[in-house]
Amino acid sequence: MKKLLLIMLMLVAVSTSSTTVVAQTRGGNQDREERLFIAKMKVIQEELKLDEEQTEKFAVIYRKYDSDMRKLFKKRYKRKPSGELTMAQALKMTNDHIDMKIDLLKLQKAYYKQYANVLTPEQLLRLDRAEQRIQFEIMKQGKNRKDRPRRHNNNND
Repeated sequence: MKKLLLIMLMLVAVSTSSTTVVAQTRGGNQDREERLFIAKMKVIQEELKLDEEQTEKFAVIYRKYDSDMRKLFKKRYKRKPSGELTMAQALKMTNDHIDMKIDLLKLQKAYYKQYANVLTPEQLLRLDRAEQRIQFEIMKQGKNRKDRPRRHNNNND
């Protein structure tokens, strides 16, 4: 009887700890996404010289765009299959990538109509440049992460 009770307690402990790890991982992604959104908004605010009212109104629209864009990437992004790539696979991947770009451009076009309700014509034209700057910074940070040696967490230190 004691062994059965001990096994049940261990199962509860393991299931509780794994649920906590999953929740922390999801929370970490949301936290990272929120920090990235705030950084993007800072660049846009600086580049477009938005006043406080414009920033608040624009942020609401841009947050929805950012969410829709992430959903599009998650839906469309596919990893390269392992092993040797066939021509048919390469063509399919290329076509899928082009389709994703088309969908992204359609999404941007729809949101630019909404941005026009908040931004001046000059700001609307500069928005593309601000987003290019954001992409450049993201790519630069990604490259810096790849160049850094990975730290392994060894308990032997």
